[in-house]
Amino acid sequence: MRWRCRAADRAVLAAQRSDDLYCLGRATRSVARAMTSLGRTEEALDALLAMSARMGPEIGTAADEIAALYGMVLLAAEIAAAKLGDAHTAQTMHDEASAVARARFSGTVHDEETAFGPTNVALHWTSSLVRLGRAAEALGYSGTATVVANNYAMGNTATLPNFSFEVHGSLSLSGTNGLDANPASIVSDFLTNPRYGAGFPPTNLGDLILYSTYCQALGLMLSPMLDTQQEAQAHLSDIVKITNSAIVWSGGLLKIVPYGDQTISGYGTTYAPSTIPIYSLGEDDFIVQESSVGTSSGVAPGGPALRSAAGPITGGFSDDPVHVARSTPADATNSIQLECLDQSNSYNTAVVEAFDQAAIELYGVRRDSSLKARAIVDPANVGPIVAQLMLQRALLFRNTYTFRLGWKYCLLEPMDLVQITDSRLGASALTVRITAVEEDEEGTLSITAEDFFGGYSTAALYPKQAAVGYVPNWSSAPGDINAPIIFEPPAALVTGGLEIWVALSGGSNWGGAQVWISSDGNSYALAGAVTSPATQGTLIADLPSHPSPDTTHILSVDLTESNGRLISVSAADAASLVTLCYVGGELLSYQTATLTGPNGYDLTTVYRGAYATMIMDHPAGAQFARLDGSIGRFSYPSNLIGQIIYLKFPSINIVGGGLQSLASVPVYTYMVKGTGQTSSTVVSGYFTGRPTANLVLQSYVFAASATLPAGLSGSRGTASTVATTMTTFAIQKNGAAVGNMSFLGSATTATFTMSSATVFNAGDVLTVVAPATPDATLANLAWTFLGIAQ
Repeated sequence: MRWRCRAADRAVLAAQRSDDLYCLGRATRSVARAMTSLGRTEEALDALLAMSARMGPEIGTAADEIAALYGMVLLAAEIAAAKLGDAHTAQTMHDEASAVARARFSGTVHDEETAFGPTNVALHWTSSLVRLGRAAEALGYSGTATVVANNYAMGNTATLPNFSFEVHGSLSLSGTNGLDANPASIVSDFLTNPRYGAGFPPTNLGDLILYSTYCQALGLMLSPMLDTQQEAQAHLSDIVKITNSAIVWSGGLLKIVPYGDQTISGYGTTYAPSTIPIYSLGEDDFIVQESSVGTSSGVAPGGPALRSAAGPITGGFSDDPVHVARSTPADATNSIQLECLDQSNSYNTAVVEAFDQAAIELYGVRRDSSLKARAIVDPANVGPIVAQLMLQRALLFRNTYTFRLGWKYCLLEPMDLVQITDSRLGASALTVRITAVEEDEEGTLSITAEDFFGGYSTAALYPKQAAVGYVPNWSSAPGDINAPIIFEPPAALVTGGLEIWVALSGGSNWGGAQVWISSDGNSYALAGAVTSPATQGTLIADLPSHPSPDTTHILSVDLTESNGRLISVSAADAASLVTLCYVGGELLSYQTATLTGPNGYDLTTVYRGAYATMIMDHPAGAQFARLDGSIGRFSYPSNLIGQIIYLKFPSINIVGGGLQSLASVPVYTYMVKGTGQTSSTVVSGYFTGRPTANLVLQSYVFAASATLPAGLSGSRGTASTVATTMTTFAIQKNGAAVGNMSFLGSATTATFTMSSATVFNAGDVLTVVAPATPDATLANLAWTFLGIAQ
């Protein structure tokens, strides 16, 4: 360590001679680390402080690598001060480093060997706080949340899916359902929150009690998510629009006044709007523009007497005091679509629609573009009310009134109600709602108003069926598999090497299974997976042996365990083995499938012994499987032939989760036969005459390795003279019996037995030996043993 310190000292001396600020900074950091390691922390801190004082004045114009190194010197000084318990110096160094990081490397890191940036500054400060005994402060990660999932299904890809998080904030208690917030609380928090608000002065925010009461009584609760950048006033306008209200600036205060014009009671509160007009304005109250003909100009009250004699020659006040702009109902929107989020469906998008069928039938569909109202997360209760209120305003509030008033009405503000009377217009004490007030330089007020009908700014909630999303239960138990069918297909069905086929199925929640294979029953290797259930079951009744095609017997199967289904095919397809099935070791196909009960079928016109498999009797209860794409196919090496293998099938549920542990599932054993290998003539022989007792009919020495399959599948034996009684010839390997060739009484063809595949290596001897008690008539024998040459 002292050698390391001396090397650092030499680096400092070299840097000083070169007067290179970057080299000096790096060398000082090295010296400080060495001093700290030797317990000389105070000296290390002095060196770092001196270096930071030298570098500081030049940082404003220095290159990024110098600024980054300066920041790391400050951080090293911070850590040294924290070790010494000097909180003031540590805080000073941290503040300076933070300022450099924000000014030069905001949102980034500098990769010039330092990785200096805001993140590195935060990490060093956490370390300093721990050293200063203020560990609790180190955990104050503002705006950061931790998400923990126990036994989360990671899947089989490196890509994470999209997640939807539901965050319950402090304002959720202000709503009616304990989840969403009252819009009045949202507005107040959005504008005035000192940490993340829009910076609006709280003293300029008016009383929102009426607005809050309206939203609560109507159940208009929101959960806005500000995920797009736009001006604060745009966000505020969106909230006010979907809550059927308007923003009013009055007396230096921002107010929100609902359009609701009826008393509403609900959710423990009552909204009672004021529907009494503030003023009743007659023709003497309006101000009209004087005609340009005459001796004076300007504005004056416009009563009937002035208007009656006005004309282009005489002058006077010919303008109407109240102007009305009417839009045709044919252009009014009669269908509203709101794009909301559905809280009950993982916050997926939901569209809520409100329409007026009568207007649609008269004028056709007049639909505005889909309105985004993603602050609404309850499309079953809140969405329909908002959509209906928007529809009613679009259909009914189509008239706009404009008039001018004198300064004595300066207390009028938007959302106030007034009555207007104009005989020429035909308006008598017509109640209107002011929507805008503009004052000119002479103090004249230009008023814009809309109709006030009373009772049309409130909507009723009609019951609708809520959309219920599907949330899969990843951890639900899949259940064990049904008894599997494990077999080897004949060579004609194998396109590559040797294969083992597996038919698997399970209960209603079973979605597939992994396939693990072991040669010793202890260590298992994953061979693959079966991803869909096989159509499998058992025989209901015995199926006797019969030549193909079997039009005499019925193959009756019960597929209840796999909930399987079968279909009928044409005679040509059946003969072509399109409906290939497995039954107790025999492959066959069928033409007609007749449903006999739930998952029960009678299969007729059966083509037996497909692909040279043995036609045999199959008792009731024998396993059945339809050989289609659901069958698992797994290759294996030829050295497993003749060995017992061990298989386990841990299952998954229908959504790919709930994987069973390997230790919890049963083990199944299977003797590998090598059936899929292409057989060839390995040994053939003959004997003329009648064999005598214990006579060796043939001795064959193998020149190369070969395997005789279990059961000597494909082998043949004949006799020209039939036997009187059953006669069995022993097949031996090097003198030990491994199989038999038997002739039944009155039979000229032999049957073979061999309990397992037998490998004959070069030099091994196969012998065929006559029985100790020869048959009286059996004579003139010939045989061919099929096997697989290695």
